[in-house]
Amino acid sequence: MPESLPPKYPSRLTVIIILFLITMPLYGLVGFMGKIATSKWPVLIGELLLLVPAYLYLRFYRYNVRQIFRLNLVNRRIMLLSAGLAVALYLVIYEIDRVFHLMWTWLWRFLPPEFDVLSPERLQSQLEVLLIAQSWHDWIIIILATVVIAGVFEEVLFRGFVQSAFEQHHKILTAILITAAIFAANHAVPWWFAQIFLLGAGLGWMAWRSDSIIPGAIVHGINNFFAVLFVNFKIEPQWLFWQSAKSWLGEGHIHPIFLLVAAGAIYFGFQWFNRFCEEEIEIPTFLR
Repeated sequence: MPESLPPKYPSRLTVIIILFLITMPLYGLVGFMGKIATSKWPVLIGELLLLVPAYLYLRFYRYNVRQIFRLNLVNRRIMLLSAGLAVALYLVIYEIDRVFHLMWTWLWRFLPPEFDVLSPERLQSQLEVLLIAQSWHDWIIIILATVVIAGVFEEVLFRGFVQSAFEQHHKILTAILITAAIFAANHAVPWWFAQIFLLGAGLGWMAWRSDSIIPGAIVHGINNFFAVLFVNFKIEPQWLFWQSAKSWLGEGHIHPIFLLVAAGAIYFGFQWFNRFCEEEIEIPTFLR
C-alpha cells in the first residue's frame, strides 16, 4: 500500500504544544528580563524569538511555510483600507480598555492580598517599564519591536500558524474565535482580555478573507504604535475625550460621538474589505 500523504497543516495538539510549552515560556522569560533590565533590547529579542519554534518545526517537517503562515500579498487598496480600519478599531478598543480597567480596579478592592501581583497599579507600572523610552535609541528599539516586528510576527504566529491549524478542524467562525481567545490569554493582563479578544477576532476574519497576514499586521502595528504614544506622552486631546464624564467615569474616555463614528467606520470598512477580497479571490461562505 502506498504511504499516506503527510498532512498539509500541523495538528491542533502540535500547535498548542509549540505555543504554550515552548514559545510562551521563552517569550515570558525574555519579557521578565525586559522588566528588570535598563535596556530595551530584551523587548526586541523577545519579539524576534516569538516565531522561531513554529518556524523550525514547519521547516523540519517540510510543511509549506508560506501557505501556513499566510505570507501572501494583497493589493494596495486593501492595505489602505486596513490602515483606516486600524484607527477606528483603536478608538473602540481603547474605550473598552478604559471600561474594563475601571471594573477591574473596583473588583480589586475585594480580592485578598495574595492577588497583589495582579493589581492594576503593579501591572501598569510593569507595562511602563517595558514601553517608556528614555532615549532616542530606546524609541528605535521599542518602535521596531512593538510596531514592526510584533505586528508582523504575532500575526504570522496567531493568524497564520495557530488559526490555519484550527480552520482544518472547525468551522471558520469557531477557528477565528478560538484563536482570538488564545491571543487574548497570551497577553496575560486581566482587563485586556475582552478588547484583545475582539481585536483578535477582527484580525482573524481579515486574515481568513484575504488569506494573508498583511492586513492584520497593518492593523496590529498601528494599534501598537498608538499604544506606545499614549504610554509615553499621556496624550489626551480635549476634543477627543469625554470631559464631562471625568467625575463619574474617570479620565481617558473617548467621546460618544467619536465612538459612534468609529463604530460606523468599522461596520462599513469591513463591508468594503469583504468586497475587495471577493474581487481578489473566490472564498467560500463564512459559515462553510
